[in-house]
Amino acid sequence: TARISEINFFISFTSLNPIYFTLFGNPYCTLSLIISIFIYLCKSERTLLYLKNYTIFFVFIGVLVYFLLNKKFSFSLWTVTAFFPFYKKKFRFLFILMYLIVFYEAVLAEETSRTNIVTLGICSVALTCYYFNVSKKIIYLLCYGMIIIPIAYFIITLIDPTFSVIELIMESVSNNVDETMDTTDTRTFLFVEMIEDLNKNKAWLWGKGARSGYFSFYFQNSTSGLGDHWYRITSEVSALHYLLRGGIVFCVFHYGLIVHAVHKALMYGRNKFAQTIAILASGWIFISCFSFLHGFSIVIVGFYILLGCCLSEKWLNKT
Repeated sequence: TARISEINFFISFTSLNPIYFTLFGNPYCTLSLIISIFIYLCKSERTLLYLKNYTIFFVFIGVLVYFLLNKKFSFSLWTVTAFFPFYKKKFRFLFILMYLIVFYEAVLAEETSRTNIVTLGICSVALTCYYFNVSKKIIYLLCYGMIIIPIAYFIITLIDPTFSVIELIMESVSNNVDETMDTTDTRTFLFVEMIEDLNKNKAWLWGKGARSGYFSFYFQNSTSGLGDHWYRITSEVSALHYLLRGGIVFCVFHYGLIVHAVHKALMYGRNKFAQTIAILASGWIFISCFSFLHGFSIVIVGFYILLGCCLSEKWLNKT
């Protein structure tokens, strides 16, 4: 009877307040803001083992889906790369196949993915540093470079969105490649629209809340058939998403946490596992300043569990 009353209460509560389905159920609302709490799961070694073993299953299913159904799958590149040296050889062949699939989809397929190209590059660098004993000084420069450069780009673009670094890069690339390659700047207009919306609502400091959205003039007048609504609940740039949700305050604390984890791993980490995660976390910041790395999914949860290892004295002190 108590259970039935609880269910009835929940149904009546959500029926009277349908917005709570979006607020607490949509992966780009509240869940995207609290996902960093999964950092604490790293305290248990069993959690890391579960994540390591789950990744095998995840990649296996992904490869099957790709070959049998000819559909793309969101591979967990971040966790695979962090655990790669600790898998048995038979599983490494599976992961190498996964890397090849991602490379093909990123570079050789008809619809290429610039984000996957960068992600694959960061993962390759992380594994190279692990296996070839790259100097710590180089790793420091690499990590801090991947943190400082994109954050500087993000701030400069917010101040002056007419100056598009991405457009300059794409124009230089397009002069040397086939015209069919996707070299269009699909990011700067997102900055422009977000700036206009935050200015209009005076929401720079604290953002517009967990269930907020913004008006998009581009998608209101788009005839591309993408199906995007003019009122957008998220942005394809993660840093803009966090700026919309929690403003400058949330961005400072969120990215400050990742930067702090990277710093601790580089300064106090006694093992290559923490070093590899530091490189991946720096790359995470790099990509999130111009592409999509937010929401609530097992891929992102896995990243934050790994990030916790860089904040845990237990994992940093392991040899």
